[in-house]
Amino acid sequence: MKTQVILTGDYNDKFRRSYNLATNLNPKKGKIMGRNIYIAYLLWFFLSAFSAHRIYCGKFLSGVMQLALFWIGSATAIFLIGYIFLGFWLIWWLIDAFLLHGWVVKINEINALQHSISDIKNLENIEKLYELYKSGAISYEEYLSRKDSILKNI
Repeated sequence: MKTQVILTGDYNDKFRRSYNLATNLNPKKGKIMGRNIYIAYLLWFFLSAFSAHRIYCGKFLSGVMQLALFWIGSATAIFLIGYIFLGFWLIWWLIDAFLLHGWVVKINEINALQHSISDIKNLENIEKLYELYKSGAISYEEYLSRKDSILKNI
């Protein structure tokens, strides 16, 4: 899905091509890699004793707490008190199954928003460069080289 930013002013076709922005501005670089829901659920199911799903979703503190709860419960299960810890961990683990999808969606939305903000900033920088070129402060070659360096960072 491409979006085109239309600028007002006297721009010829050479410059207008610079302002075609899309969610994937550079097709060689591909999409922004976000979190994968399938990986998150695989981590939840197979590596839950290490709270890998929480750490994968950026929930470091609660991941460490869940990790400690599981291993303390496992270590003290011989004294029967550990089953209480493991019971709390099991309930928490089951609740995570329902929350996991929302976490992944939220992280991916934040990453997409940050990427679009950086695209807007790059567009503003290219507009400023064009104004410098238009006013005669920089040459056309310098404008093109700076514009290309901005577009390579996308």
